[in-house]
Amino acid sequence: MGPKAAVPGLMALLEDPELRLRAGSALFQMIDPEFAYLAPEQVSQTPLSTKADLFSWGVVLYEIFGGQRPFRSEQEEVRGAGAQGAEMSIIRRIMKDRPGPLRELNGELDKELECVVLQCLNMDPAQRPNAESLNVVLHRLQKRFA
Repeated sequence: MGPKAAVPGLMALLEDPELRLRAGSALFQMIDPEFAYLAPEQVSQTPLSTKADLFSWGVVLYEIFGGQRPFRSEQEEVRGAGAQGAEMSIIRRIMKDRPGPLRELNGELDKELECVVLQCLNMDPAQRPNAESLNVVLHRLQKRFA
């Protein structure tokens, strides 16, 4: 059996509002910002592969080229909103949402590079590129812009 999510039982918290209330703020103190980089399969406690790392790499690339994380909490999007629950909000978005087009955040971004980043962020690990093909594409892009 493969590795599990960083916090066992996390899906139960997402699905059961009463359990979330009983967990209280102690849970939120244990959750750190790295949750924004977890792949959906890590959160749902399904077997992992190197494709989970490619998802995290996609989050980093999205931040670099878009200036913000692809999955932001409601609290991050609403100025002045409290931080409590932000981590759970991010996790829900990782599980349900697709990131917005990078070119809306950075109009000068190359279309092929945007495509590669968004492929890395695909919810389905089978639809993400493998590390070797990602390396080939990134090297080709590097030569084009060098």
